This record gives sequence, structure tokens and C-alpha cells, in this order.
Amino acid sequence: MIAFACASTDERLYRGAARRAVELVAEADSLLMRRRAEDSVIDAYSEMLVEAAEYDDLEAVVLLDQSVSHLGAAFCGRIRNLLGASPDVAVVGAGSSKGTRESEAVEGPVAVLSPWAARTLSCDPVGEEAFEALALDLCFQARSHGRRVIVSSALDVATSERPSWASAESRSRVRAMAAVRSKWSRDPLDTGVSGCSH
Repeated sequence: MIAFACASTDERLYRGAARRAVELVAEADSLLMRRRAEDSVIDAYSEMLVEAAEYDDLEAVVLLDQSVSHLGAAFCGRIRNLLGASPDVAVVGAGSSKGTRESEAVEGPVAVLSPWAARTLSCDPVGEEAFEALALDLCFQARSHGRRVIVSSALDVATSERPSWASAESRSRVRAMAAVRSKWSRDPLDTGVSGCSH
């Protein structure tokens, strides 16, 4: 079973983008989770990860930003193929260059977590809240455990045309990403950071 999780702050954007995109690719047994992130986006994703982790038949958790408007054909099958390539793969994202490669972190508004990652990693609030900062932190956590992060052009992901990248929001996202990188510069990946479970 593949779970889809989206924390939304803009009802109109969510309904026109992420909800529709998920409905088009979800399978009969998919778990569709959504939280209105009125107080905290990070807390909303954390709650959904805990919920998904309780399912014994969990195959993956797709964390996606509310602006995602397209997830591509055969999305669930491609997730299974990418996660099944190696038991060490913990996080998968869409890649801008052709092919599949190992990466420091996923690119863009979708992060697919393996069952291990969903049950082991935590949504740690660092600085200002932004989906990309959350995804970056999860990737660094996974790599601190010796797991792999990969990106692949096989995942065809697109976002809404709505101008959600206004200058103020962009500055906020940049600050959030910088806060995550600062955190991990104090805890280098090769030191084996512990204590990342729910």
C-alpha cells in the first residue's frame, strides 16, 4: 500500500493541484492523507507519517507539497521500482536530469519515503517551515543512518502555475533551507547521528 500525505495551507490551491494529482494516480488501496496546516506544516506531516507507519503493508509514503499538480503516468509502479532497486534506498525524488542517480537530497516538491524511512525518520522543525526544508532534513537524517537518497527522471512531477513562489515566500524558503544546512554542518553526516525515531 502506498500512502500519500499533503499538508495544506491554501484550500483552493490544494483542491486544484495536489488533491487532483493524487486522485489521478492513487490505487484502490492507497491511503490518502491530508492535514490542514493551520499552525504547523511540520507537525502536520509528522502526524501523517506516524499514521502511515502503523500499516503493516506500507510500501511507501509520498510526501508532497500542496502545489503539486501532476505526478506522471504509472507513478506508483515507478515508486516501487525505484525503492526496490536497493534495500538501502530510503528517499526518492524527481530528478531534473535524465536517468537515476544518488543525490545529497531530493529536488522539488515531492519526497517518497521507504517503509524504513517512514518508521525511523522524524519531521524536525528547524527554522522557518517549508516543504523543501523538511525534505532536506529527512534526506540528511537518512544519510546519517547510512541509507541512500536517489533522484530519478522516471518520476514526472510538476507544480501548479499559480504564483506560489512570490518573493517573500521564496526568501522564507531560502532561510528555512539554510537553517537545515546549518543544523547538519554542526552534526556531520559521517558521525552517525542518532535519535531520529518517532
